[in-house]
Formats: sequence, C-alpha cells, structure tokens
Amino acid sequence: MNAGGVFGRVAPAYLSDTLGRFNLLTPSAFFSGISCLVFWMFTKSLVSLMVFAAVYGFFSGAFISVITPCVAQISDIRQIGIRIGMLYSIISFPSLVGGPAAGALLARGHGSYDGMIIFSGSTVVAGSIFILLARISISSQLFARV
Repeated sequence: MNAGGVFGRVAPAYLSDTLGRFNLLTPSAFFSGISCLVFWMFTKSLVSLMVFAAVYGFFSGAFISVITPCVAQISDIRQIGIRIGMLYSIISFPSLVGGPAAGALLARGHGSYDGMIIFSGSTVVAGSIFILLARISISSQLFARV
C-alpha cells in the first residue's frame, strides 16, 4: 500500500497544477472507494490482495496529497491555516471511530470482512460525491481547470 502511495502522492500532485486540484481529488476519492468495493471485496489470493494494496495506495495517496491544496485554493490567504486545521479536526473523528466500528462490523460478521469492506468503500464513495458537489459549486463547466 505504501509503495502505491508513493506514486499516488507524487504523480497526481504534479498533474494537479495542469489539470486542476478538484479535478484530481474527486476521481481519486471515488476510485479509492471503488477499489475497496471491487478489488478488496473479491480478493481470494495474495496476488490479488497485493493488487488491491497497490491500487488503493495509489488513489488514497493522491487524495492525501491533493486535499490540502484544494482547501488552500478555495480559501483566503489569511484563512488557509484555520481551514486546514478545521479539515483535519473534522477528519480526526472518523479516524478515531473507524477502528472500533470496523471491529464491531468484523465481530457482527463472525470474522467476515465483507461488512467492513462494504462500509469503508461505500463511505469513501459517498464522500467523493460530496467532493464532486463542491467541485461543481466552484465551476459547473465540465472541463474547467478547478
């Protein structure tokens, strides 16, 4: 996962200057969730687990590298620090609750990871829809560099 994350943090961050930060953030979040729902859900071998880890690592790394510039893009220069602090404060709650929630879903599924995978993938996909709505509120033009 970390190997995919290295490439995911470098390549999209470089491309975001040309294509637009929100234009890369939205699909990276969406494909992070889809990779959970498609690759991880149907993983049956070590090779397919490694493919999932590389794909998810790439897209989640892209999300991590592009989210802060997106906040900076929509903020006044005097408010960037406050808004990035707010972003990570808000993100801290799901990060804190995610582990115990995953454990509860794992226990409820009697050791099956399916419920946890569906929950994690679907919440990331739902979050990508909110990012898409934010991108559309900035510019409704499909090919605008946002």
